[in-house]
Amino acid sequence: MREVPYLHDLTLASQQQVEVKPKGNARTGQHALAGFFHKEGKTVGGPRYRPPMMMFDATQGGPPVSSIQLNELQEPLKLPRQIELSRPLWAASTVLGLLRTAVNDEHRKSQRNRGERKNELNDLQGALGELVGLELLDRAGLNKGSDGLLDLQRSVDRPDLVVTTEPPTPLDVKCHFDENPKKLFLVNEKARTRSINRGVQGFLPIISAKFRKYASLGQIIPIEDVAEWELKTLGSHRDPCRLIRLTKLDQHFLGVNGFQWEGKRVDEQWGPELFTPDEVRQLREIDKADLLDRLRQSADFSLDGLEGEEVRTRLVTLLPSKIRSELDLD
Repeated sequence: MREVPYLHDLTLASQQQVEVKPKGNARTGQHALAGFFHKEGKTVGGPRYRPPMMMFDATQGGPPVSSIQLNELQEPLKLPRQIELSRPLWAASTVLGLLRTAVNDEHRKSQRNRGERKNELNDLQGALGELVGLELLDRAGLNKGSDGLLDLQRSVDRPDLVVTTEPPTPLDVKCHFDENPKKLFLVNEKARTRSINRGVQGFLPIISAKFRKYASLGQIIPIEDVAEWELKTLGSHRDPCRLIRLTKLDQHFLGVNGFQWEGKRVDEQWGPELFTPDEVRQLREIDKADLLDRLRQSADFSLDGLEGEEVRTRLVTLLPSKIRSELDLD
């Protein structure tokens, strides 16, 4: 197979997906997906995907997820897969993240303030995941629209993605920035409850490292499966979180089992940095509050109804022309 172009500036990282063959279970009638990636003719990993459990606690706020419906999304979305990220995508994610931070700062409770840089990092993480997810659905012809990607007045309260199945399938993206000494993939329990209340049926896991070249997209995780993960209170804010070790996330959903998850790994696994430290500072030092004020005064600014590539382009054009020129983003 030849390399498959992916999302214009996002391309398959020299990886190809081979045929997925379901393995039946005669006793339960369930099927497990067993897909593999090949890189330069060598098998580098494959998910041992556990079929979603159909048990569901009625207190969680909705009916059981159809495991068949979620599993059927994996093939058209070519999940799991590894992708290559671009400089314009990272720049657009930075702008979107900073705008969200500026909006959130106006409503953020003091006990939720992690400091300016950590707040910005959290919003960058979410913005990257959603822009990747949006373009992923666009290229599969399954995107219901970008409505609600950014609200200039308040925090967004809607599913990150809506897939045009019948009925539509709401999803949230969980993006994780890998770095030493992280070993866990976390889902905030309060955020999981909000997702359930919004009708979200599953989480799309995306793993990368800050401003690096590559990312891994995992198979969609049914939201009720996350209820089976360990619940633990973590961090200085004592947030209850559902957690799974990155090694197990890889084993069940990512399918890149050759990766090192508990030692030094960023340089080898996520590729080179796409921006120098000085370039990152240039991106992060735009006046987010001033930009937000100017957009609020503009009668025609909106990201609603745009495809992923159009969203990315529009966000990049919000950068000062001098920065776009110096960073070669035009």
